[in-house]
Amino acid sequence: MLAKLLAFFKLSSRSPDQHISKLAELMNDAASVSDVFVQFARASDFSSLRQAPLGEGEELSAESKEFQNALQAVSTLHLKIVEMERSADNRQKQAIESVSHALLLPFDRSHLFRFFNRADNIIDEIRKASTYSVMFQAPYSHNMLKMVERIREATYVLRDIIPQLSNVPRNAKTLTEAAERIYSLEDEVDRLHLELLTSIMSNVNPTKLAANQQMAGRYVPPKYGPVRECTDRIERVMDACKEFAEAIVTVVTDNA
Repeated sequence: MLAKLLAFFKLSSRSPDQHISKLAELMNDAASVSDVFVQFARASDFSSLRQAPLGEGEELSAESKEFQNALQAVSTLHLKIVEMERSADNRQKQAIESVSHALLLPFDRSHLFRFFNRADNIIDEIRKASTYSVMFQAPYSHNMLKMVERIREATYVLRDIIPQLSNVPRNAKTLTEAAERIYSLEDEVDRLHLELLTSIMSNVNPTKLAANQQMAGRYVPPKYGPVRECTDRIERVMDACKEFAEAIVTVVTDNA
């Protein structure tokens, strides 16, 4: 009986490794999607372009054609992100099913579920951010592009650290440093986000605002609403990266 019990724990302690490799594949998907997201953000920098209204029988101006081409490029990249997100979602579902039926300790199973779900959430939030941008046709500012670039860096950090999860006690320091790097990137994205919001916020006469607006004292002009919504969505991607980093810290703490 004791021999069987020891064999069970020996098998269980080794079993997570194969699932860590699947997690690495999913996080590699996240990094790849973030690469396309950067391309998407750069293609969305069409604030200097505009489509002039057409009179009857008039042809599109060169500037209007350039604007239409920019929108088409953005739409194409968005569709690529959607396709990659669907593929990653299938990978995540297969991994979850594999973990569900694997011979694992409850402790390991719980952590793996958390990692797979949070990795998938990063990709899902990128898809949502690009969807909002396409829907509103919102041009990306310099700060928005910087935010997306920091997100890509965060996914690279997470992708590269996944193999270290195979031996948490031995790699605790490296894992913790990676999490701290994510926290630093998240702080930078928050700063960029705040700078952008501050630039579009306007002071107005409180007597001309509704009661709820008077309490705030500031408001976002309607024409900037889509930009704010898209910026908030970008920040949520970084928040998802931070949540993954927090899961790493939890594993390190539990294995201390």
